Amino acid sequence: MKPILYEDDCAPDAREYFEKDLLKITHMNIREFIDTGSFEEKDNGMTLTWQNAEFILEYSGDDPYYRLYRL
Repeated sequence: MKPILYEDDCAPDAREYFEKDLLKITHMNIREFIDTGSFEEKDNGMTLTWQNAEFILEYSGDDPYYRLYRL
């Protein structure tokens, strides 16, 4: 899968812009997505994913930034 949205690891305000774009695409902020999505741990807890009917939100401990995928 290729991400449709990813948090820029270089910008100091990357999380703010990611969340703004996430809200436009999914109509949820990060907290709402995490609270309502089904949760799964992969790679011994290094990768965390939350999934709803249309999207997957991923956070990796190896590269600590969010990514959004469309199902």
